[in-house]
Amino acid sequence: MEQPNLGHRMRVLWYRIRYGLTPTQAEYRAARFAEKSDTATPAAASVGRFHCVCGQLLTAGDSTCHACGRRQLLPYPLRALGRELRSWLPAEHPAAVGVLGIIVLGYALQWTLGQGSVFRPSNLLVDLDLGASVPSLTSGPQPWRAITYAFLHGGVMHLVMNLMTLVQIAPLIEGYFGSGRFLLGWALTGAAGVMLPPLVMGAQVGVTLGASGAICGLIGMAWIAAVRIPSAGARDVRKMMERWMIYTTVLGFALEFGAGVRVAHGAHFGGAFAGVVLGALLPPPTTPGAKRLSPVLGLIGAALIGAGLWAMVEWRLAGLPVPRTPDGFGDYWLMMREMAKK
Repeated sequence: MEQPNLGHRMRVLWYRIRYGLTPTQAEYRAARFAEKSDTATPAAASVGRFHCVCGQLLTAGDSTCHACGRRQLLPYPLRALGRELRSWLPAEHPAAVGVLGIIVLGYALQWTLGQGSVFRPSNLLVDLDLGASVPSLTSGPQPWRAITYAFLHGGVMHLVMNLMTLVQIAPLIEGYFGSGRFLLGWALTGAAGVMLPPLVMGAQVGVTLGASGAICGLIGMAWIAAVRIPSAGARDVRKMMERWMIYTTVLGFALEFGAGVRVAHGAHFGGAFAGVVLGALLPPPTTPGAKRLSPVLGLIGAALIGAGLWAMVEWRLAGLPVPRTPDGFGDYWLMMREMAKK
């Protein structure tokens, strides 16, 4: 009897942790997932079958899809390698899992470099050195902060609240839009969350960090898509997104007025507005043409996220030079560094 591979065992473990399934239930669900994959059976693998992005089943010798006419540019060996790598992912929603992983890694870096407690891992200087957003920096010499700020958090409560929200809504939204649109939505709406408020309300001096702007952007994408679909399922999605937006807003005001915590409401509303616009322009893919566009959108989103993270790494390797800003924040930053050395 063939032994299950590591990817299968990891997927079973993920289902048990994520959904609280019994071992038998998790095994059944993992087997169902394998049946839907391109490598579901040895027979399928032996004849070299794969799926076009539109869903049409093709064979290794096909260079053009019979259903949508899309040219199959990647050779079959690369497609087989991609399927093998994908089988190692412990989830059906790789984009959501990847975003969650980077968020956890960002918090671990804050804790390591900040040498604080798990409840408040870093200080303002460490947050700035890891890519927190400041209007004069993000809209000026360091635009990559519009990406990196979303992977940092102000404390364990901030982190847990955003992770809980993401765990609840991210798989649904990725399943609704696909991984490509999910990644692009995260990058663009998260960036809009910190770049739109200064443009609309004028320059503001304030440090912003946290995934809330991008989360509200995903909520806006799902909400507008559900509004435009006349079905009972879409109505349930719309109501769910409305509830989460209300929860986020009410909790933000409660923390601000009750505990004195600064909450970036502008990032929430800016991200939600950008999500509504993006969701209207790029609705969930239902046609072959829209499905063909999905990998391109995913590459753009992944490239934006990767470029932002890499720009932050390059800046750190260059010695963390402080840029000059018209509002004088660069001088204030230098002064904080000098005081921290004493």
